[in-house]
Amino acid sequence: MRRFTADASHELRSPLTVIRTAVDVALARPRAATDYQKVLHSVQVEVEHMGRVLEQLLLLAQADAGSLRPLLREIDVADLVEELAARWRVAAEARQVEVAAEIPDLGTVQADPDLLRRALDNMVENAVRHSPALAHITVSARREEGACRTFAQLMTTR
Repeated sequence: MRRFTADASHELRSPLTVIRTAVDVALARPRAATDYQKVLHSVQVEVEHMGRVLEQLLLLAQADAGSLRPLLREIDVADLVEELAARWRVAAEARQVEVAAEIPDLGTVQADPDLLRRALDNMVENAVRHSPALAHITVSARREEGACRTFAQLMTTR
């Protein structure tokens, strides 16, 4: 619990620091409209990140309180893996990281699509954010002991 609290605090403090610094620098002297647009874009990115962190905290609080009610649906595993990789390709390319999908033929799984997407997005987002330039991330899935497992494998060279 201490580690989680520290991680959550860091995840919220870092974007807040970036926002504060960007705004302070932008307000320090008059700038061109394009400079303000760049600042607003960077603030937007950080606000979106903070929103995702807050959504995850709310989800964890609901789960801890026993009020989280998953809505199970049949999900095609191959589609899930491809969509997951596709969602993160643009963000990864901006960091000079490649995201590929290894498409499995595993049929379907029963899961809550929103909860599963949040968990898997968090996994790939962390892989992208903490990967060095020119890294290669492969998103894949396989069956282990009757369960379907999804992975984001990181290779540090292309």
